[in-house]
Order: sequence, then structure tokens, then C-alpha cells
Amino acid sequence: MSMTIGRCSIARDPYPGSFSQQGNVVSFRSDNGATSLTQSTALNQQLLGLVENWDEDTFPFTWSLDSTYDGFYKIRSVQVDPESVYITSGVSRFAITMERIGGGYSRPQFESIVQSVVRTNSHSVTAPAGFDLSWYAGTSTEADVAYSGIWSLTLADGAQKWHTATAPTGPTSYYISSRAADYYLNSARLEVQYGSTWYPVVGQQIPLSTGVNWRISNGAVRLYPTSVGGNGRFTVEQWNAGTWAGREYGVITAASTFVNVTGTSSDASSVKVIKNSPEMVVVRLRQQAEAGAVVDIALRKGDFHVEVNIYQPDGATTKNWGVQFSTAVACTSSTGSIRSTATIGGFYHQISCPSTVTADTVNGGLRLTTAAATAVFAVTPNADVFGLAFAQDFARDLFLAPRSERTRVVSR
Repeated sequence: MSMTIGRCSIARDPYPGSFSQQGNVVSFRSDNGATSLTQSTALNQQLLGLVENWDEDTFPFTWSLDSTYDGFYKIRSVQVDPESVYITSGVSRFAITMERIGGGYSRPQFESIVQSVVRTNSHSVTAPAGFDLSWYAGTSTEADVAYSGIWSLTLADGAQKWHTATAPTGPTSYYISSRAADYYLNSARLEVQYGSTWYPVVGQQIPLSTGVNWRISNGAVRLYPTSVGGNGRFTVEQWNAGTWAGREYGVITAASTFVNVTGTSSDASSVKVIKNSPEMVVVRLRQQAEAGAVVDIALRKGDFHVEVNIYQPDGATTKNWGVQFSTAVACTSSTGSIRSTATIGGFYHQISCPSTVTADTVNGGLRLTTAAATAVFAVTPNADVFGLAFAQDFARDLFLAPRSERTRVVSR
């Protein structure tokens, strides 16, 4: 007795007599089965976030009572009872109308159009090795990908594969088919904590009260705000054999001069969602008063690093922006990067940048040599990538070979 509607999991069936189907259009009424107002608020966000969600216009639906309806749909409408109705019990009623997609709704083909470029850099790197596609590789997944140059690893949600490629690459189409139940496994996601439970956010409407209670992940890497070594920092972790572990970092404007980016629990930075799709999540933070910068945190599906993009809206070139370990870590420098000299929890941690940089190998910081209005860094908490023994420059080059990916349903 359960349903999943996109990222929303509900321990309920449709109300008796409310389920109807007209052609490819399915409608029903139910309630979210919540046991508290907090849980109900989270589930309602996930349902209402389906509407006008330009980042994700197709979503999976599963129903334990009748799996013939399992498949992929587009939203027509969602209606949720006003808060005053459920504020006491926590249970909220809703009505939904959705339409089966064409091309075989239960297992359609998804076309991923990908293209990689070479990030402008000061290191004379013109053909960085990387990958152009990553996908969940469960037994039910079918991928139209030539089986050569493939990495196979296990992430938080199970098996994952990567198709290697050297940037730049022109637009390339790949076709992948999977079950509705597997669609979000090892995908990029943004989560918000309601009470003590984390819920994926659907769409770009993040609650105003989120504060520092958010995180992004993709099954390999996870980032969330922390203030252990100082206010307004962030922790980046890697997945390993059933657990997450990592280190805290911060944004700097000079050697060991940290600035408050994420805020604190009592004074959190504002959070804006720029993109929230299974392929990529981008969260924008308005930095606290010290320097007035905007920081975009980006994470793509399949990446082993998070991107920290910094820019000053007024265009001022007065800051030597950088990223540094929150507490001192001895590092080894290479062109455009530093890596922890010793493993931390069994892994090497790395910071990379495409610009000309100054390395602080004593404290573990990397910053612009020349002040600028913009900067971008990559933080890689598992720089040798699950035992693949990636060299320091190779981990940097993964960052220098970013890709864009757009996925859509196509008819078979």
C-alpha cells in the first residue's frame, strides 16, 4: 500500500472510487499519510513542485497495488488542501491529474544529449580526459553505449557506469531505458531537512525557513553547510562502503582569511535554487557581509567533485578568492591544484582551479594569484576515485572537462 509520485513517497493508495483513466490521462485523490505537520509540509512541497517544473517535465510513478500503472508521466495539475485543514492531524489530502508519456510509458527510451568542452584555463590543458555520460547500471537498465572505455563503480544507490571521453566533444546522443523505480538512483539531488528527516526538493521552490538545513549529493559526493572550524563553511564528503565521510572547507580572500558563505543556524545565508534536475543541481548563496559575493555550488550526476563558483556582482577585482581546508592539512601542489599529502580517512582530498593560483601547502589552501571578480574551484573528496588511482593532474582534468547534459523522452 504505497505510491511514489516523482520523488514523493506516500504510504497510501488512491481513495476508493477516485481513480479514473481517460486515454492516457490518469486522475485520483488521496492523502499523504503524514503523521506530523512537518512531514506533511515536506510531502506537499514535493507534490506541488511537480507543477511548472522546467528542470524536470517528466517524472516516474509507481503503485504497489497495481504495477501496470508504473511508468513515466507529465503533470497536468496538483491540488493540495490548505494548511488549516491538516494542521492538527498532519494528514493532507490532495488531487492529482497526470498524463502518460508517449513511446511506451512503462519503459520509455530517454535520449541524453551530451557535449563536453575544455574549461578556459591557465595550465595549457587543451584536451583533458574525462567522461561524457554516467548512468545507473542496475540489472534493469538498458544503455545504448559502446562497451569500451567504461568505469564501473558502486555508489550510494548501487552500481554506476561512466563512458570515458576526451574533451572537447561535439553533441552526442545516448539512449537509456530504466524502470520507474530506478530513475532517481545515483542522480543529482537537493535535499532539505524537515525535523530530523531529509526529503528531496522537487522544482525550485525551496522553503524560506530552510536556513542551513540543506545538502546536495549524487551518490558519490555530498556537500552541506557547517560551521565547525568557523562560521559559514561547508563539508564535502565522499561515499565509501556504506558511509559518508569528508572534511570541512571554506572560501577565502587571502591566505587563511575565511569569509562567511553559508551562514549559521542563527543567521543563515539566503538559498536560491538555480537548477534542480536529475542531471545537475545548482544552489546559489548570497554571501554574508564581509565581501558581498555570490557563490554558486554546482554538482552534476556522475561527478567526483563539487564546483564552487564565486563572483562579485559589482565587478570589483579586489579579492584573491580561494578555497581552503577549514583546519590545516599538509598538501602537495601540482599545476592548478593541491592534494592532501596523506590520505584522510583512506582518501586523498584535492582542490583544483583553472586560473593561475598560489598554493598554500602548509594549511591546505588554493587561491587566485591575481585578484579577480570571478573564480571557480573544484573540491574532490576522493581524488583517487574509489581505487582507480587517478593521478593529481587527472583529477584536475576531470574538472577542466565539464559537460552539459539534457535528457528527454523519445519514441522507440
